[in-house]
Amino acid sequence: MPPSEKLHYNYTIVFIKFFKYIINNFRYGFTLIEMAIVLFIQNKKACRSYPHTL
Repeated sequence: MPPSEKLHYNYTIVFIKFFKYIINNFRYGFTLIEMAIVLFIQNKKACRSYPHTL
């Protein structure tokens, strides 16, 4: 098979593994996403309160 096809095939395998990993660790992953969102919002509020710290 041509190199481009082989590369695409490898990416598909990686994607499937990654997807399975996300499903297996969904609750944990969701907590991390939630934490990231909360931190992001807090950071935005902090930037609004103290523009000089940027």
